[in-house]
Amino acid sequence: MGKEILIKDGVKYILKRPEPEPTKFEPMIKNYVKDIFGPACIYFAKRGMESLAGNRSIPDGFVVDFKNKEWYIVELKLLGDDAIRRIAGQIVNYKNAVRNPKTQKEIRTAIRKEIGNLDYKEKAEVNYYCKDIPTFLELIYDEPPEIVVIIDNMTGEDGKRMEESIHGADENAKIVEFKTFVRKGTENVYVHLFEPLFESVVKKGIPENLKEKGKKEKMTSQKEYLIPILEALIKMGGSGKVKDIKEQVKNKMRDRLTPADCEKLPSGPIRWSSAIGWERFAMIGKGLLKKNSPEGIWEITDKGRNYYSNKK
Repeated sequence: MGKEILIKDGVKYILKRPEPEPTKFEPMIKNYVKDIFGPACIYFAKRGMESLAGNRSIPDGFVVDFKNKEWYIVELKLLGDDAIRRIAGQIVNYKNAVRNPKTQKEIRTAIRKEIGNLDYKEKAEVNYYCKDIPTFLELIYDEPPEIVVIIDNMTGEDGKRMEESIHGADENAKIVEFKTFVRKGTENVYVHLFEPLFESVVKKGIPENLKEKGKKEKMTSQKEYLIPILEALIKMGGSGKVKDIKEQVKNKMRDRLTPADCEKLPSGPIRWSSAIGWERFAMIGKGLLKKNSPEGIWEITDKGRNYYSNKK
């Protein structure tokens, strides 16, 4: 079977395999990260994070979505026997590594440092979507990342074997096939073919008869979790582990949670659990919860106790 050909306006583009990673493939992906993950996303390469240099259980990079409050583990691969053989073990190692509080802290510190090294335009984009970077990056403690494997080719038997290896290690892992075609007779005129992970919906101009069909089921407002969080913390003596707090809040709100609240998000957690985590950030900003609590622990402030007393 010959190489795939893409024809645009009568001009032929030939499928091109990237040079061995990460010399060519990674910079190419970084250039298109907003097209793959979304407009509010930034790619942070492992090679730029000095504190992670000695950790072999760290992937090629991380993507942080500053708008949708999600983060991704990103592994870049060129299809071949070596990639197929290694990918399952790598994914398992990554999943185990990000559960380690020490590694979580290293990742958060490294990403925060890299944000300081962004150019003016990228910093402006981050600041537009996120006003409190340190608090925002605590999502690395509270929300598990989604694993995304970006690969140059997924065709044929090797592609099937690769997919089986990836989903054997993590059935929820996403695969992005990123093909590159070079214009015939040239060396630097490219066309890239891939399917974005995010969906862009243009609401303007939607016919009235279709609006109801696209209407999502109502979700509980994030603000409604505030009082239950304070109640849970006061009952626990003023502080508690994240898992225990979320379980108490869930039980307190059981009659209010809708089916939409109980849906699993693409990044992994259940929507109600994610909402509790993000309401906690808002409460820190209001001074109701302590900002510098130990890892995995939430603590109420005197202001939080007084607020609860006045509102209950």
